Amino acid sequence: GVSTVLAENPFKAFWSNFERMEGYITILHLAAYVTVLTSMLRTEELWKRFFLTSLGASVIVALYSLFQLSGAFAINQGGLRIDATFGNATYFAVYMLIHAFLALYALARWARARWQQVALVAIFALESVLVFYSATRGTILGLAGGLFLAGLVLAFSRGAQPLVRKAGIAAVMAVLVAAGGFYAIKDTQYVVEHPILSRIASISLEAGETRFQIWNMAFRGFQERPLFGWGQEGFNFVFNKYYTPDLYQQEPWFDRAHNVVLDWLVAGGVLGATLYLSLYAILVWYLWRRGNPFASSERAILTGLLAAYGFHNLFVFDNLMSYVLFTALLSYITVRAVPPHAWGVPLKSEHLRVAVPVVGVLALLGLYFINFAGLQNASGIIEALKPHEEGIDTNVRYMKAAVERGGLGSQEVHEQLLQFVAQVRQLGIGSAEFQSELATYARDHFLEELQKSPNDARLLIFLGSFLRQFGDFANAESAMRSALAATPQKQTAYFELGLTEIAAGKYPEALETFRTAYELEPNFDQARGYYALGLIYAGRVSEAESNLLEWYGTITPDNPILLQAYLDTGRYTEAIRLAESRIALRPSEARPLLDLAAILLQAGRRLESVQAIRRAMALDPSFAPQGEQFIAEIEAGRNP
Repeated sequence: GVSTVLAENPFKAFWSNFERMEGYITILHLAAYVTVLTSMLRTEELWKRFFLTSLGASVIVALYSLFQLSGAFAINQGGLRIDATFGNATYFAVYMLIHAFLALYALARWARARWQQVALVAIFALESVLVFYSATRGTILGLAGGLFLAGLVLAFSRGAQPLVRKAGIAAVMAVLVAAGGFYAIKDTQYVVEHPILSRIASISLEAGETRFQIWNMAFRGFQERPLFGWGQEGFNFVFNKYYTPDLYQQEPWFDRAHNVVLDWLVAGGVLGATLYLSLYAILVWYLWRRGNPFASSERAILTGLLAAYGFHNLFVFDNLMSYVLFTALLSYITVRAVPPHAWGVPLKSEHLRVAVPVVGVLALLGLYFINFAGLQNASGIIEALKPHEEGIDTNVRYMKAAVERGGLGSQEVHEQLLQFVAQVRQLGIGSAEFQSELATYARDHFLEELQKSPNDARLLIFLGSFLRQFGDFANAESAMRSALAATPQKQTAYFELGLTEIAAGKYPEALETFRTAYELEPNFDQARGYYALGLIYAGRVSEAESNLLEWYGTITPDNPILLQAYLDTGRYTEAIRLAESRIALRPSEARPLLDLAAILLQAGRRLESVQAIRRAMALDPSFAPQGEQFIAEIEAGRNP
């Protein structure tokens, strides 16, 4: 809570966003969840029903993922890593991991009938296999390590039944054999070509180099604010400040360190991280202190689960569902470990008559102003981006309502607002006056959002790009220079600044900006393209072509930004040459031919433009009606 108040962006530290759904508001919800679980589920039978219900739900999710494996259902994030209904393979993996151990726990604690034992063993086996098919390496290692640890505990447990100890030894041997067998075949052609096995076989220190860089950035951020950290959702400030140009191949905006300890060191400083780790410590203490109520098999499985979950979190981060499952586990172990007399006495009836309506009213108010408002924002964005029969005014109404509501998802709403307005202008929807009023509305409200986090490079780049598109070059340049102050080595910020300088006709300045971005990391292909772009606008075409020849072995690389630079500077010969080169690279596509047709038309070579359109029509017959219209306009002396 203190870290939230002292955060770089207290508003976002409290509310988080739609993608992560974390923030201090979620911590408060989880605290309430633990309070409810530990207060209401006070008997073993209730906990049994609770966990078996969760296992039942996990089986449904597992069956859904099997349909993904078969190809009947699409994998939401693409590729081959199954994600069920989570939309993220990592979130799915940890969900399966926890429930695989819960199946083992239910087997040891509650299963009596043979059919129950068989069913729980089948659930464990299925969900363990699905962890593998998620191809989430940290979770796979966590599962193996957790089972290994649980097996060791069972094997050396005093007083455990011989069959239980043998099961522990079998688990240890199974993990060792599986690990050794995989290591022996990891370089075989089958493993190398297998999409899942090859990902697991790639585990190495070299493969983790990028992750280590991110961790180093997180640690530097922690050193800067060691006591209370940057607040939740504060890692993006650390990432931007300590960004290094050699990360150009990675995604541009990291909001997590992908290590739960480092994430909490950044979010809450040493105090916040210590409090988080204390949750694990208290559970281990409950499980292993003298006189604990857990049987050796239960203690082994729960210890293995904590180890597996903790190891998983060393390479990724928690999500809402894993938080819910972890706090449920925390609540169960606490209820089992703490004697009933230590929980105090129930409220008297006269107290309940006051407490129930007060809590009820507070809950309803919280639901409306906290939860319902966030739901409205989420649905509002979706509705704003959907086509409506009533026209663009309906989209604008939904978008404005989400903008002015505030609360959860506010930053995402404002980012979507800028993109929405830019698209309206690009598509030529509405009158010039309508577009201008909408642009002014978007700019003013985005500036209000920016006041909550004036040093957020992402927001500043969004603003600068938007202002450039609407011709406000002075303020766009100011925004981009502020962004560079927040992230001084991020090439994408230099690209946006350079494009703004070009739009304003400041070609020498743009060249120096692009040169700086290129020199930060010369291997970055996009930086090379923009450097060549700057040289072309500055009139130094021979130098640009010399660099292109050195970088790509040709002066006509497949780069659309160079094509636009040639057009903007009236160098039609070079533009046509580059367009023809792109056609040769993609001879079965109509789009490059249409680009050539547009360039030829702009160069005044109308007959050749018509010929290029006819070639495009031959490749793509669905384009024929529109192509005939273009040809008619050109032959009539007009430019379509």
